[in-house]
Amino acid sequence: MRPDESPPPALIPPGPKLTLKPRGPDVGPPVERLKEEARATHKFRKKKKQVKAGKPKSALLQSVGAFLLIGGLFGGLLYHQVTGKELISPEHAHYGRVFFVVAFYLVLVIEAFTEDMLHGLFCVFFPPYALVYGLLYSDAGPLRGLSLAVIVFLGAEVYFTPEDALVIHVRDGISEFVSEGQRLIQDEPRNVPRH
Repeated sequence: MRPDESPPPALIPPGPKLTLKPRGPDVGPPVERLKEEARATHKFRKKKKQVKAGKPKSALLQSVGAFLLIGGLFGGLLYHQVTGKELISPEHAHYGRVFFVVAFYLVLVIEAFTEDMLHGLFCVFFPPYALVYGLLYSDAGPLRGLSLAVIVFLGAEVYFTPEDALVIHVRDGISEFVSEGQRLIQDEPRNVPRH
């Protein structure tokens, strides 16, 4: 072949080389991919933390607002109870107190289960833990204020009206339940048929 002559036509037309690699973006070895994913996750976590860093002011305002709102409501019920004014009947005041405390407890249990199963189980089987969860572990700002308002209300109720406080009624009910169970166990022998 002379330099001035053109080459003979090829059997395979020129084009991209045939390879066994998949087409697409260059993907490095698995170790490189894992490192890139870890960096991306770390960046995402940093961004998430930065978003939470601006949140405490609004959470504090929500906590204070919820405390003042519910504290005012409970304070009104307690004032009604202490002064004996007949704005509403004592039965309605009692049911109102019970309704608000039970509704608060249910909201805390639901919040605890959505956050973590273990916290939810503790709240269900050990109800005073719900207050601890609401004050220390809850991410929602208003729940912290509500928890503090309920604790202050229950303590003030025990101090000002110990004969009609919810905590005292619950304690007495649990004591009666336990003593009734003990009496049934000790007094009535079991009639178990033996074969």
